[in-house]
Amino acid sequence: MANLESGETKLHISEFEFGVALDDCVKTIRELEAMEHVTIRIDGAENLPMLRADRRMVDQMLLNLVLNAVKFSPQGGDVLVSPEYDGEGDFCLSVTDAGSGMSPQQVAAAFEMFQTTDQGVSDSAPGYRIGLAGDDSNDRRTWRQY
Repeated sequence: MANLESGETKLHISEFEFGVALDDCVKTIRELEAMEHVTIRIDGAENLPMLRADRRMVDQMLLNLVLNAVKFSPQGGDVLVSPEYDGEGDFCLSVTDAGSGMSPQQVAAAFEMFQTTDQGVSDSAPGYRIGLAGDDSNDRRTWRQY
């Protein structure tokens, strides 16, 4: 994120199908053999409009979110990825897993930039140990992964 803010990272904006990016993400995770203990389901990826964004950044965000959900899911668990578009310009991505969840203190820490929570997961588990940051603009809760 710091590289983007400093101008060191240039965005490469293009139009692409979000459903294709999501499918590519799941295929990548399968190739990493990171999801052998869980099932990833995608619900609602059809009939989405074209997304105009930096595909590399979107791919990285998807990998971060889905790998994190896989990492914290128990053996035999499910990860559900549900993209939604309201038709008025707002896009929402929900990633739900069967993990044990987080305490209110862990949630507060997770949504501070550059903070992580310790949930007893090995450092060798797949995924990135990165924090999340929130933005309370427009009377909505928008969460961005960094």
